[in-house]
Amino acid sequence: MTKCMQCGHAMTTKRENVPYKSLPGTVLVGVEVSRCPQCGETEVAIPAIEKLNRVLAAAVVRKLGRLNGGEIRFLRTYLGLSGSDFADVIQSDKATVSRWESDKQQIGHHADLLLRTLVMLDKKVEKYPLEDFKKITDQQVKSNYAVTLSSKREWQSTGVAA
Repeated sequence: MTKCMQCGHAMTTKRENVPYKSLPGTVLVGVEVSRCPQCGETEVAIPAIEKLNRVLAAAVVRKLGRLNGGEIRFLRTYLGLSGSDFADVIQSDKATVSRWESDKQQIGHHADLLLRTLVMLDKKVEKYPLEDFKKITDQQVKSNYAVTLSSKREWQSTGVAA
């Protein structure tokens, strides 16, 4: 039996349908909800939450219409990005990202597609060279790329020369 973390009273548990606050408009069907009859505290058991978020992210990116604010926030969070880091990744202003997430401005077509692509590729924040992204400019720069074949017969980049 589960004890209430607020008052220590025994909680009662049953299966219910509950809204999933991380993605507005989503209902979790048949999850365990424990309620304290003493103080009214509620606890929702969400098993395999990472898999749940992966399934929801896959559903959101397949949506036919433009992403709304709650969906943008959910996908950005799913990727592990703060609003500021997300703005850096997509080369946008953090105030613009905030307006998208609060539904004060519709996300642009290209930013919408980029966000969906990042989710489909399942690229989490630790894989982004955020500091390098900040150095990208609008200037045309000719670069030379060098690659070498390792002893394990794998190609590796050995640098970019501007």
